[in-house]
Amino acid sequence: MNVTVSNGSGFSKRNRKHNKNAAASGSETARIKSLRLQKRIFRSLKTEIDRLLGGTPSSIRQYEKEFRDDFKNLGANFGRKTAEFKKSDLIQRIREADVTFIADFHTFRQAQKTAVRIIRESVLPGEQWLIGLECISSQYQEELDAFQKGRISLEKFHNVIRYNEEWGFPWDNYAPVFEWARESGVRLIALNRPRHLLRLTDGVHEVAELYERDKWAAGIIADMFSNKCVRRGRLSGRNSLGLGQIGKMRMIVLYGELHVATQHLPLAVRRVSKPYLGHMLKPLTIHQNYDSLYWRLAERGREMHAEVIQLGRDSYCVLSSTPWAKLQSVVNWIEGEHDFTDDYMSGDYLSLIKAYGNMLADFFGVKAASYENLTVKTIGEPEFVDDLAGYFSKDDLRLIRFHVVHNQRIYIPSAEIAYLGTASSNSAAELAALHLLRLRWRSDVKHVFRQELEDMFRLQLEAVFGFLGSLILNPRRKCDLVADHLRRIKAMESGEHAAFALEKQARQLALNILAMKTNGKHQMIQVKKALKRRSMAPALMIAARYCGQILAKRLHKAMLSEDVEVAHVSKLFFEGGVFSERYLQLLRLISTASIAPSKTENF
Repeated sequence: MNVTVSNGSGFSKRNRKHNKNAAASGSETARIKSLRLQKRIFRSLKTEIDRLLGGTPSSIRQYEKEFRDDFKNLGANFGRKTAEFKKSDLIQRIREADVTFIADFHTFRQAQKTAVRIIRESVLPGEQWLIGLECISSQYQEELDAFQKGRISLEKFHNVIRYNEEWGFPWDNYAPVFEWARESGVRLIALNRPRHLLRLTDGVHEVAELYERDKWAAGIIADMFSNKCVRRGRLSGRNSLGLGQIGKMRMIVLYGELHVATQHLPLAVRRVSKPYLGHMLKPLTIHQNYDSLYWRLAERGREMHAEVIQLGRDSYCVLSSTPWAKLQSVVNWIEGEHDFTDDYMSGDYLSLIKAYGNMLADFFGVKAASYENLTVKTIGEPEFVDDLAGYFSKDDLRLIRFHVVHNQRIYIPSAEIAYLGTASSNSAAELAALHLLRLRWRSDVKHVFRQELEDMFRLQLEAVFGFLGSLILNPRRKCDLVADHLRRIKAMESGEHAAFALEKQARQLALNILAMKTNGKHQMIQVKKALKRRSMAPALMIAARYCGQILAKRLHKAMLSEDVEVAHVSKLFFEGGVFSERYLQLLRLISTASIAPSKTENF
């Protein structure tokens, strides 16, 4: 696997000098401090990946250089709003193209999630579309069709196509593409060149094979647009794989990021289609999360606002995450590939939490926390709860067990246990922030939750700081916003199953808490009723987290816009005081900061 990372951060010498001078004078803004931390993480991960995988082989550098050519216009004037594209306009461009190539970073789940969002918004019912996949070898097209029609099980499908041996990247990343295609009646097309045809005997053949794979996939794509295939599909009538749909044939292809450069697979499609079809297919390229582009946008304060950047006439880049989150996925994949033990993984995440915690301590100007007694637990170690009997009350143990059973991350005080659930770098950053905060509160708060209004304010403040810490390290992290909670509640009322016990109640309580400022009396009554019911304790804790995430989004925005200084935030969270008073102070700090109503507005 080749990991493409630009050599520099993308910042100009003038900007680096400005940052250095600002740091020397002690006048660093939240934005400058955040970017400094983010670049430290990025460089650290890049060094780690270089150590684990080695550098790019010289034989592949030309192929990689042609990939970078798509971004060669990132000059001094690039990054202005004129280069920024609306998501709706990008969707329209996709609908006008014959073939759209979406860059796939195989280890990074966000890349596949973004691809599904693009596909979902581009394809309308009754239209004729195909989805092309690199992750399946073309020799297994019949097996792919059979799996999509439900004729063979997932286990058998993986065994037949040798998924782990021939692809090996996490199936969970790609499963949503298969599920959407099946539900929508859109046929999936296997595009990868069969493995037995590979000629990787030396560097020369290795790079030649990359071009051969492009030609192979281009040939299959062109064949899908031939009169024979289109006519056969239309005559067959509507079926479960979409071949009977009418209208213009269009295709979306999910393929490795180096391959979708305009000089690679898209060029191969142009060259193959003209003599074979009698006309040239119109390709469109969509890159994802290119690191140099992100840093150049950050230089102009646009990295959180730009969702789509037009690189050329038929080339775009979607920004849905950060460069370091992408690299972290590679490190995680390598660790999984080598089948490390649970003990190793726990130690690894402890190191990650410690690194993030020290960065956040530096950011907020407070003393770093001690990690000597901190223990990290993940979803594979639920039995640790039994060892806590005698150290916590029955109510607290019940709440801890609820979080573990329902895979909800939680920081457990006194025992100094960070339960990550399904581990991720975002969860690690959030719990690092909580550990840093809770050690400062050690003498005041040792319980998990008491069903009192003052403790609800405490929970919300913790949730705000935890999520804020993760946003500082990953500013594109998403959470459910007001419209998302309303949509989810409506879905459950219409019959959809809850993702965990008390989900509907937790979301409704979160909305009640958030609305207390505008409709305080009625909403406060609802919250107080819940506080009197012992069975509602888990819902109240999750509701506090939901609220904290939304408030953290607003606080983070206020900090980046310099409406709120880092010193004020540090004082609010670290210098003590009554929780309810600090909560009201927080609301005053972010009173002018607004955020989007729904997380779905952005990639």
